[in-house]
Amino acid sequence: MIVKKILKIGNYNTENEDRMKIGLAASVVGLIINIILGAVKVIIGTATHSVSILSDGVNNITDCTSNIIMAAGVYYSRKPADKEHPYGHGRIEYVAALVVSAIVLAVGFIFFKSSLEKVFHPEKIFYTNLQIAIMAISVLAKLWQGNIYSKVAKAVNFSPLTAAAKDSLNDAIVTGFVIVSILVEKFSGYAVDGVGGVIVSVFICYSGYELIRDCVSDLIGKNPPEGYIEELREAVLSYPDVVGVHDIIVNTYGPDKIIVVMDVEVPHTMDLTTAHNLMERIQYEAGEAMDAHIVAHADPVGVASTKYREILSRLKVVLALTKGPIEFHDFMVNENTVHVDVVVDPEKVKTAREVSEKALEIEEKMKEKFPEFQYEIIIDRKV
Repeated sequence: MIVKKILKIGNYNTENEDRMKIGLAASVVGLIINIILGAVKVIIGTATHSVSILSDGVNNITDCTSNIIMAAGVYYSRKPADKEHPYGHGRIEYVAALVVSAIVLAVGFIFFKSSLEKVFHPEKIFYTNLQIAIMAISVLAKLWQGNIYSKVAKAVNFSPLTAAAKDSLNDAIVTGFVIVSILVEKFSGYAVDGVGGVIVSVFICYSGYELIRDCVSDLIGKNPPEGYIEELREAVLSYPDVVGVHDIIVNTYGPDKIIVVMDVEVPHTMDLTTAHNLMERIQYEAGEAMDAHIVAHADPVGVASTKYREILSRLKVVLALTKGPIEFHDFMVNENTVHVDVVVDPEKVKTAREVSEKALEIEEKMKEKFPEFQYEIIIDRKV
């Protein structure tokens, strides 16, 4: 019910969909939940002198800061492109998620230290059944919060909310550890609060590490979702005059800004105007279908002369007998130069030195039959 209301605020799945409104609404809902949970746990932790309950409460309060950062990230990521940022500000979302992740990691380190002190200097915890019940309710609340974040993040592809969803799930597990430590002491008499706090802290630290790793991966530039390139390739190949497609490069400038560059192979007999019109269609129609800005370059292919056919035939034989190559493209024969891009398996050609050696190996085999040509062999490691 809450998720539907949040999505409705931003006109989800309509022409007027507004990710900013949806992200802000989800952040506000999470902020309210975190304020309530954090205040209750800090009060209980202070009253019972429990470092594990107190650390869990402070973690929830820290989550309030995360909600504010998420809201700011949503707002600033919607700023239009300017002179210094011609592709917009969409990657601010990734920065916001990185800041949230760093806060999680910092909290984990701080409370690891305090919990470790409790292990060597334990204190008896004073508690009531009501306090335990409140902690159990907080577990359910965090699971509910995480479910809200997760569903909204999936609907609008918002990375800070994805990080927050994972953090909420971790909080629920962490609070469960706290309850277990309280019950163990209640029925056994052993003070395990410090140990519980250490477990809580380690869990928080690991969560922060995972979140930072994912955020850095987004900022550096990772591969698109599995199947995206193949779906794009199939869309382009569906055009009758397209022979092939290669060198597909996908750049993301935030979830709403995807730029794709590709070489589209067309028959060498196709005239320039026809090729240009075909590229325009692909850029618009395939771009609309894939929700991306596509830049397509026409790459003419085909047999133009007897010498061309002979060299091409030799190249196919050489690559078939060479370890590593998967395919090739951009094959051109000029007056005395042969150019080709050879795509190789990155598991078989791993280092820069191996790349150079592979290019030299192919060149030497080609020169055995066509020594009069110079060779420009570009090795692409397929990722």
